[in-house]
Amino acid sequence: MSDQRITLDGYPRAQRSIARSKGIGGLACFAVVGLLSLRAGVPFFDSGLRALAAGVVGYTTAWFVAVQVWRHIAVAEITRHATEALTRRQKIEEELEERRAESGTSAA
Repeated sequence: MSDQRITLDGYPRAQRSIARSKGIGGLACFAVVGLLSLRAGVPFFDSGLRALAAGVVGYTTAWFVAVQVWRHIAVAEITRHATEALTRRQKIEEELEERRAESGTSAA
């Protein structure tokens, strides 16, 4: 029996978006904390360490949030595609039944 889990590994749109989110989150936190630390009068080296730590936290937080968001998006898209496929199948079956009724043959 094959594994039916939904993964984002083979989903290029999600991969690009997650990578972009990680970069923006890390850089934004790095820049904000670095600037705020320098403006508060913290020594340059300590400001750099704080900014680096904040960048790591921002990177991992952005990664976690982006993965959670894309999991929900992937499930919603799969559900939508399944619903559309089922609707198309029902429409085709109805058309076949109408054609069978018109031609006078009965379904076995």
